Amino acid sequence: MKKLPGIKIAITGAGGFLGSSTLDYFSLDPQVTEIRALFSRSPKKELANKVVPIVGELEHSLISQSLVEGVDCVFHFANRGFPADGEHNPARLIGLNLLATEQLLQKMKQAGVKNIIYASSGGAIYKDTSRQQPYREESPTVLRTPYAANKLISEYVIEEFSRSFEMNSTLLRLSNPFGLGQLNRTKQGLIGVLLGKMLKYEPIKIWSSLDTVKDFIYIDDVLSALDSILKSHKPITGTYNLGSGVGTSLMEVFHVIEKVTQRQVPFELTPNPIPENQWTVLNCSKLMNATGWKCQHNLEDGIEELWDHLVSDLEVKAA
Repeated sequence: MKKLPGIKIAITGAGGFLGSSTLDYFSLDPQVTEIRALFSRSPKKELANKVVPIVGELEHSLISQSLVEGVDCVFHFANRGFPADGEHNPARLIGLNLLATEQLLQKMKQAGVKNIIYASSGGAIYKDTSRQQPYREESPTVLRTPYAANKLISEYVIEEFSRSFEMNSTLLRLSNPFGLGQLNRTKQGLIGVLLGKMLKYEPIKIWSSLDTVKDFIYIDDVLSALDSILKSHKPITGTYNLGSGVGTSLMEVFHVIEKVTQRQVPFELTPNPIPENQWTVLNCSKLMNATGWKCQHNLEDGIEELWDHLVSDLEVKAA
């Protein structure tokens, strides 16, 4: 979708890592003139003049209506539950997320909003194989956890709704994003949690084998992909993987962190109660071919920037 100048966007989940990072990124973009940002609670940080904060839940009709009226594209990042959460009532979790997504889609239809970008998961939904070949969008998926089920069912609902009402939907299966906005979050994001613990010399519990391989992508690369989709000359519709395309074991992550910080990683291995793949790397050639986007940052550069920010922030507070 390309409508320049004067793009107006909406972001659900604006208080989360991905939503907050997207909000900050487009707040600095002169081509984006208005941002409706949905928060579950009042934001504490200062917002740009172009940002219209909305506090509430998508399920409420007036909230979702005020969020989407007059915008060109919705970034749908709001989600209840985390990949590492155990869920005693998965039907309730999935139902709440679907209710919010359904309300959003209905209000988009009523307001004539034609473009939605949804953050799905590339790390939780693919079926484990022994081939160790990067997953493509057509690779088999599995409802392994409530989180994975929620993402896959939401993909289906958005895709079918878009087909029925001639909307442009982009379903992004993200790998494991990390970056500055992840710091001080304790529920999700291995690298951010690790660095925060190391700064305080606190041990961290690891719920995976150190041989587990994941695809980590720096948040700046995620944001540049979102930018390329938003400003594309033609609609970027369908399902796309979004990752670095590089597999890194947890042991290798530890080695990089120790190199950057000059400290040992204090950890305790704990059996993982949540089933997960032991090897997950995404093939992102479909997105690259559609938009020209490329991943520009490697793991070490991203970790170094995060660590420098943490240390600088600590020094400022101590001054």
